[in-house]
Amino acid sequence: MFKITKRIEVSGAHWLDLPYESPCSNVHGHNWIVDVTIEGENLSPHGMLIDFVHIKQVVNELDHTTLNDVMWVVGNPTAENLCFLLAIRLNAAIVEEWASYKVAHQRSPRVVAISIQENEGNIATWKL
Repeated sequence: MFKITKRIEVSGAHWLDLPYESPCSNVHGHNWIVDVTIEGENLSPHGMLIDFVHIKQVVNELDHTTLNDVMWVVGNPTAENLCFLLAIRLNAAIVEEWASYKVAHQRSPRVVAISIQENEGNIATWKL
């Protein structure tokens, strides 16, 4: 089994739709630190689970945006939701990349964990 982790920092703004008063209901920003962990049994013909650059491309779709306006961000853009949505988006990118290798007999890698640190002390994690 192989495992890789990519850490990326992105900046963005968001607001949360909450049923109670909270400063998070106002537009505010964060410098999120995103850790993506991918596991797989097989390496691509290039000797990788997935190129780190491809992980960065997907995560950077959030960089310097207002998350509430990103088309694939569904629901409240909480750190928890972002973890889950990034896992879906990254797994789709991995499947697409592996389909191009035409190695149907091999199972593509998959995202097994994503953590987002919103600020010092606040971390959300999605885990398979």
